[in-house]
Amino acid sequence: MGHSRGSKRANRPSKFGGLLGGQDDPRPVWKRVDPKKGLTLHQAMLFYAQRDMADLAYTLELAGYDGDPPAPIDEEGWPAPEEELADFRINSRRLRDTRGDLQRHLLEDLQSGKLRASGFTVTGNIDAGALSIAPELWRTLQADFAKSEATGPGGLVIFGIRVFQSGAEQEDPTAPRAFSRARAKQWYKDWITRCEQSGDTPSRDKDWEAAKKEVGEITREEVRALRRELAPPHWTSFGRRKKAL
Repeated sequence: MGHSRGSKRANRPSKFGGLLGGQDDPRPVWKRVDPKKGLTLHQAMLFYAQRDMADLAYTLELAGYDGDPPAPIDEEGWPAPEEELADFRINSRRLRDTRGDLQRHLLEDLQSGKLRASGFTVTGNIDAGALSIAPELWRTLQADFAKSEATGPGGLVIFGIRVFQSGAEQEDPTAPRAFSRARAKQWYKDWITRCEQSGDTPSRDKDWEAAKKEVGEITREEVRALRRELAPPHWTSFGRRKKAL
């Protein structure tokens, strides 16, 4: 009597964290992300693709066809059913081919400027923000879609890559931006110059109101820390009560 062995292929955790919508959301899981916040290379590969190709790639990935093939001999010493081995060969090839097409299409969109991307490089400045990746640079980069990284000539490494619709990461200069201490510090130095030229001696609250408008996502305590570090001495004594004679 033959030994019947069920398939041990199991669905893998989704690579899509922070999904929008709930279980009743009719959109496919790879569409339930916020592109305005930027997508990883893998997320963008599916999000901006044709629906049928993205569905196929996501389904095959979730089924584990991008992993290791079934062992020829299982843990109990029985040979793996030929149909299971054939199933893996066929579907892993389908996934490889489909994913290759999706990756190529995304890279073409990045090279043409239809989509834009930003990322971080090792500059030694921990306060440096994400930098925009020039479209023509993608012609020389080797992208790692799983890690959302890319390498290039001269030892260039770009990590934390996020993909946006063209222009989405080019923010309105008057709009709030993510906090960067280096940028906030430069803003405060400029703020000092402007106030000194106008003869104004701003209070801590005025610092805070100006920072919210011009810097963006910055806390009151971060503004006060800049004031303690950079403000002229006559600013820090402003508003103190005079000692009684």
